[in-house]
Amino acid sequence: MGLESHVSMDIYKHAAVSFTVSALLLIIFKKVQMSIACLLTGILIDFDHLFDYFVNRELGDKLGYLRHPRKLLKFLLNEYNKTRPAYKVYKPLHSIELLFPVALLYAFRVWSEIATGMLIGFGLHLIMDILPLGHIGSISTIYKVNKRFPRGADIVKRRLSRMGRDVNECQFCGARGETVLHKHRGWYAGFTRRGLGKMMILCPDCHDRMNDEKH
Repeated sequence: MGLESHVSMDIYKHAAVSFTVSALLLIIFKKVQMSIACLLTGILIDFDHLFDYFVNRELGDKLGYLRHPRKLLKFLLNEYNKTRPAYKVYKPLHSIELLFPVALLYAFRVWSEIATGMLIGFGLHLIMDILPLGHIGSISTIYKVNKRFPRGADIVKRRLSRMGRDVNECQFCGARGETVLHKHRGWYAGFTRRGLGKMMILCPDCHDRMNDEKH
């Protein structure tokens, strides 16, 4: 099973955490607007996955899904995860640089409980995205522009490279060149250091043979 089948938009995880935190805000501070702002921001930030989808896909695919909205929904919830590692990462809302204008609003006292809720929801979402990889690149627009908007798999490979892994050599046949990331079913899923340490680096041929043996 390849990396693409394990990568998730994490919509459900973000929704669960955002709902829990927003409920706590309501209980502790009794601020309805703050709570709702936290919940909506924590969930809606993932709408920029739609932006990435439309930027990366061919025009014919875009028009086809627009004609059949149900197919688009099915694609985003299921099939999107299979192709996302090959997509360039833009995600304009996943940008830590957005904290700078927020800081200006606070400095000039243009603030409200809604802004506080949005900041909490935004910050939680970014923390949840960066902790598993330990890599700020996925939430920094400056980094993404500097790297010419890397693919999702490239960001993971850079993390592996910093851990001392040779990401350009197949672990099975030793071939050097293009490689594919592969995860085994059954072990801890997640981009922690432990999880990344068990990730296999294969050439496309070995990756295809491994998938064929499982079917």
